[in-house]
Amino acid sequence: DDILDLSKFEAGKVTIELIDFSLHDLLRDILSSFRAPADDKSIALKLELAADVPERIATDETRLKQILYNLLGNSLKFSTQGTIRVRVFYQDRSKHTLQFEVEDDGIGISEERRDKLFQPFESLEFNRDHPLDGTGLGLVLSKRLAEALGGDLRLIHSQAGKGSCFGFTIRIAEAALTSSHDSKLVKETPLSWNLKGIRVLLAEDSPDGAVLVSRILSRAEVSVSIATNGFEVLELFKRQSFDLILMDVQMPGMDGLEATRVLRDSGVTIPILALTAHALPEERRRSFEAGCNAHLTKPIDKKALLAAVQQWTEKNGDESV
Repeated sequence: DDILDLSKFEAGKVTIELIDFSLHDLLRDILSSFRAPADDKSIALKLELAADVPERIATDETRLKQILYNLLGNSLKFSTQGTIRVRVFYQDRSKHTLQFEVEDDGIGISEERRDKLFQPFESLEFNRDHPLDGTGLGLVLSKRLAEALGGDLRLIHSQAGKGSCFGFTIRIAEAALTSSHDSKLVKETPLSWNLKGIRVLLAEDSPDGAVLVSRILSRAEVSVSIATNGFEVLELFKRQSFDLILMDVQMPGMDGLEATRVLRDSGVTIPILALTAHALPEERRRSFEAGCNAHLTKPIDKKALLAAVQQWTEKNGDESV
């Protein structure tokens, strides 16, 4: 529900969950879901995927899907003919920034309405010949979601009667680089981690777990401080500055969720990523309600861990406390 999601943004309660998934499969699935209604209107759907776009990425799959569904839904709603094109390419590979564009041959947007596109509750009725309903919340929410994923959303171009093109960017972590020229050949390329000097507070009561995570991060030139319970987390945080906290949920004394709540209540805004052996929806919900930004499941996967640290420190590097 767009209204509910938008209200969560206003209340600062929207969380982003980093997931490793196939971007190529996601795009094909989304276009397939629009195929039948597009065929009913004799509208063609085209996917233009740049050759260097990775097969697998790490970002919030659900939120990315939500943006694409909103943009494609609008294009289909406001088109009666022609083609809807979805393009995906690197805007800036060095910053792991992908750009998505959705372009149609629909009714377009008049110049006087363009400045109001991202205002909540702005009607999407463009002219009397096309009395189309809609509050405009989908575009507002999509822009907020793109920003939450480290990018932005904007109207690239539009002309009344000739169509529109919306584009958005997101920051990604490349899970495995796969050439789209030959889907039979999957070649993994070592990832380039830009983590030197990042300061991480690791809360983990298991000595073996602490050694494993600390070793992975240290090899990526991350500075790691270790706490074994929530009380130590709070004490260390008073004495040192950190860019990110990896918080084990279950620890003796004060657990990770209670420590997270204390930090959030005191105004701490840096990313806190929950570490837990449980991937159940209820466990994830409890983590997010406590104030965690993302959820990593044990046993910790090296790529997922480094990808999460890179994504959250890139987006929040100026918010260290």
